[in-house]
Amino acid sequence: MARIRSTVVMGWLLLAVMTATAACPGPVPAATWSHFPDVLDLSQTPCCADEPAPGCLFDCGAWHGYAIPADGTAVGFAGPYLTEPGRWLSRSIARFAPVDATTGSPLLPPQPAVMTRTVYPGLLRLSTETDRTTVRLELFFASAATALVRAEVTNRSASPLAVIWRWEGGILDAAARLETGDAGIRAVRDAYAGALHVVLPDATAWRVTGGGSTGYRADFPAPTVIAPGGTAATALALVLVWPPSGGDPELAAADAALADTGAAFACNRERWQGYLDRALGGDAPLLGRDSARRLAVKAVMTLVNNWRAPAGALRHDGVIPSGAVGYFNGFWAWDSWKHAAALVEFAPELARSQIRAMLERQNEAGMVADCVFADSSQDNWLNTKPPLAAWAVAAVYAATGDREFVREVYPRLWRYHRWWYAQRDRDRDGLCEYGSTCDDLTAAKWESGMDNAARFDDARVVAHGPGAWTLDQASADLNAYLYAEKRCLARLARLIGRRGDADRLAGEAGRLRRLIRSRMFDEAAGLFADIRLADGAFVRASGPETCPGIFSTHHPAFPSSTRSCRGVRKIGCFQDLSLCRQDWQNTTPNWTNRGFSVTPA
Repeated sequence: MARIRSTVVMGWLLLAVMTATAACPGPVPAATWSHFPDVLDLSQTPCCADEPAPGCLFDCGAWHGYAIPADGTAVGFAGPYLTEPGRWLSRSIARFAPVDATTGSPLLPPQPAVMTRTVYPGLLRLSTETDRTTVRLELFFASAATALVRAEVTNRSASPLAVIWRWEGGILDAAARLETGDAGIRAVRDAYAGALHVVLPDATAWRVTGGGSTGYRADFPAPTVIAPGGTAATALALVLVWPPSGGDPELAAADAALADTGAAFACNRERWQGYLDRALGGDAPLLGRDSARRLAVKAVMTLVNNWRAPAGALRHDGVIPSGAVGYFNGFWAWDSWKHAAALVEFAPELARSQIRAMLERQNEAGMVADCVFADSSQDNWLNTKPPLAAWAVAAVYAATGDREFVREVYPRLWRYHRWWYAQRDRDRDGLCEYGSTCDDLTAAKWESGMDNAARFDDARVVAHGPGAWTLDQASADLNAYLYAEKRCLARLARLIGRRGDADRLAGEAGRLRRLIRSRMFDEAAGLFADIRLADGAFVRASGPETCPGIFSTHHPAFPSSTRSCRGVRKIGCFQDLSLCRQDWQNTTPNWTNRGFSVTPA
């Protein structure tokens, strides 16, 4: 099983698999969610509260995630891990520990000898056997707030079995505490992080003991008698309540889900089957290969796993870049545009929401922040990210035909596009530079999305105007993006009757095309390259910044496909998926020491 990687990478892979044209024998077979076990490795048992959480299940936009236990020490799921503040609240907040009502002894040993662990799309499953019983646990999400845990016990013996249901749990995070009482069981960390409620069916019938830092135990005193060969089940809900909500709506919804866990499970499976049907139901020949289908499912699972619902200052659903590290607990700009282009293939409403989440936080000047968070004090306004917003909206329109969505977001797209030329074209020559809102070279590099790329080794920032600094080099990739944005914006403008805008953008695209071809293509190297503002000299540090031009040869802005293929060979790109290998150290002296990017993706 493979660990979750960046949702940006998974988004590109999903698009690649769904559009590839490789030869394939026969029709694409049907597939259900149960055909895709263990596509992702979601196993982990945290040793401390601040341990990274690359292997957790999130769904429905939940901010609390759970994992298959890696060590097999108990029948219970690891977690929850709270995306905000990025800590494990518990090793296992709800361990299943049923008791033989006749003898008073546990039905299960502390460390079951055989434990089957399976991850399905949107579902965790544990099962174990003893001489007398088979026990199965499942965890899935009924909503962003609520994860349901169902436990089934099957009597394998020849005699009736009387069972007392028991759940146990404790706290790992020293900053949190357990509270038990009339309000039930809840773990509270601080006012901002909210509270995790352990909700039991028919809650008043359970005997709950413990609390504080010692953990809790919940027993249902009336035994459940299971006939030979029969099965009985119980369940609980794990509900994260964010402030300022008092929890009443979330807890009421959890009670309703517990009243019919079968219906909640069926709803969850129907939603996930819909995702897979849409992602795998295209006519791309590559989808006929099992390996490619698993890759597409992995992409879907990763995107949905990193989905987060509205919280705090985030008023719309969106997708975080990765769950692997704690600081990726917000929405990043160009990640969001690429997420939307992939999501629209199987979750179009989430794709629209992802775009809204970023554009809604646009400032008065038209800038879109680098990243935004539930706690808006963490937002990064030092820089933005490469402009792919209109491209993302065009992708949503192409898949949905939603003209009203285009009409809704177009004014913000227009303002963002004009912002680049007002704040990032220092010499007013029509070619833009990456930059920042202060004298900060690191932030200016961040704006490229490539962070400490080799091409920026000798760059510096220069003042442009109030609140605007730029690098002293114009970037080939940035202007390729802006060219594509002009073309996308022009198409969107025509869709909603903005013909004047469309004509203006088409004219600008033509002029930018000529500038890119005449000033940013290095004939000697056969590559596009950044150019110095001072003298127009090429910045010769070949890397993926050459790819936007190379892989846009269907656009007339770029040189012939012959030269482009030559460039592909030079920088080591795979032409079939438009992905680049990290082998540029052979041609870039500082590559080995300083690298392409410091990000975990």
